[in-house]
Amino acid sequence: VKLNGSIKTKEISPTAYSVGTLSAETGKYEKSETSIYTKEYYKTEGLKTEIKGESGATYTICYYDANKKFVSASEALTEGITESAVPDGAKYFRISITPTADEDGKVCLTEVLGYAGQLNVQYSR
Repeated sequence: VKLNGSIKTKEISPTAYSVGTLSAETGKYEKSETSIYTKEYYKTEGLKTEIKGESGATYTICYYDANKKFVSASEALTEGITESAVPDGAKYFRISITPTADEDGKVCLTEVLGYAGQLNVQYSR
């Protein structure tokens, strides 16, 4: 979407994440106390991720086709990516973040915003 020659982007809010994970084999939700994930699907157009500061986490992107059927998942990432990393046929994505240095090994509700805030995710509206 272009407005006055510029592409409008939107960021995924830390409040969009919940405790749980996404399967790297199926892209489906799995119960987990060690990760957080986005419940919603977001368009891959304009996808750009950036790690904020010193992150104590890795993240995985699950990709889906136009019908929101699972296509593939990325490896565990520790650096930002751009839309060029999106696989062919992928129109939507969801993200799972796994802390690598959590004190008790479990993500509680009060930690969700902190871990989600370590990853800046943008996409076109």
